[in-house]
Amino acid sequence: PMCGVPYHSAQQYIDRLIEKGYKVAICEQTEDPSTAKGIVRRDVTRVVTAGTVTNSGMLDEKRNNFLCCIYYSSPVGIAFADVTTGDLFATETDKSVSGLTTEISRYNPAEIIASSDFFVDLKIAENIRERFGCAISNVDDWCFTADFAQDKLEGQFGKRLSDLPTAGHTSAEIAVGVLLEYLSQTQMCRLPHISEISYYTDGQFMEIDFSSKRNLEITSTMRENKRKGSLLWVLDDTKTSMGARMLKDWLERPLTGCVAIQKRLGAVSELVQSSFMRNEARAELSAMQDIERLLGMEVTGSANCRDLLALGKSLIPVPSILEILKNAKADLLCETVNKIDLLEDICSVLNRAIIDNPPFSVREGDIIKEGYNEQVDILRRAMNEGKQWIASLEQQERDKTGIKNLKVGFNKVFGYYIEVSKSNIDRKSVV
Repeated sequence: PMCGVPYHSAQQYIDRLIEKGYKVAICEQTEDPSTAKGIVRRDVTRVVTAGTVTNSGMLDEKRNNFLCCIYYSSPVGIAFADVTTGDLFATETDKSVSGLTTEISRYNPAEIIASSDFFVDLKIAENIRERFGCAISNVDDWCFTADFAQDKLEGQFGKRLSDLPTAGHTSAEIAVGVLLEYLSQTQMCRLPHISEISYYTDGQFMEIDFSSKRNLEITSTMRENKRKGSLLWVLDDTKTSMGARMLKDWLERPLTGCVAIQKRLGAVSELVQSSFMRNEARAELSAMQDIERLLGMEVTGSANCRDLLALGKSLIPVPSILEILKNAKADLLCETVNKIDLLEDICSVLNRAIIDNPPFSVREGDIIKEGYNEQVDILRRAMNEGKQWIASLEQQERDKTGIKNLKVGFNKVFGYYIEVSKSNIDRKSVV
């Protein structure tokens, strides 16, 4: 399907194929053509699927793009991950259609992978495919084991299985393990931003079945399935994409625990009453781009120079936000303040190193600011001021050696070379 597509236009064709339900394998050169003998080695460097898309042009900035894994056992283990933000959730439920659809409707995944048992009853698979309009595929059963899950989880999180939130919930652990393996096979890189699991149980969030959620029009309208006109559309006055996704998550998974509800209400109440704190924080947040997805793109290797610059600019308001919130009294706000890492070192490097209007591709060069790195400045001058640089080098070598007729030359066989006359051949060691 990709035959004849020019490389610089590949992304738009990849997007169209993903929308039609295809999985796209990206194959690139893996060695330098100038040093390769024979045909340049190529290999698959990434596989793009509906649930692993990182291209911002295909993603709705106000909603997550979840990949779901279902381990169809008793109980059923379900895991959800968004590779663009690093979010990972897991739970267990029963085998009923209502149980599955209720959990899936909390996240509305773009893609579902499952064990072969899930497809034995095709009615369940087709029911879910029809309701959620997502891609569903089978994953080899060999990785749906407890031993495999233990290796994947301990390797990903650097903790013993017994110390993770999923401890004792084998089905959920297996679902998470397979999901991590699938992400590893498609992204072909480490994913350190997936650093923790959020495991939840029945009763932790209000259960809203698929039909009730649809009729209540919580996040989309019943008739046109649009965001506009829904409860979320009315309430969403957030300043960042991250806040918009969090609000959507709160509405789709309402809390049921009194302590957690009171903690959240306490934070909201303080921000409502303190207009100065609220307005100042909102003003700072307005300058912040989607840090979660910028970091996700960096980790998966899909970030470009402009993304890195956007990350640097988005970190600038963080100290001001911390200063605004440091006098907050609500427990949830205090906990948030204590968790904030200013990332001043990263912010400083990115903003000092990258020019204000960098090219889209790293291959175009001219990315690093003048004065950031002395060696880069020297090489840039050598590239842009070649003749003057060679003349300067020639004069430096003449002054250093005392050989007045020393020359710096170039040819395609030897490259650059220093030439001295026969009368000065005995002084070549000085050169």
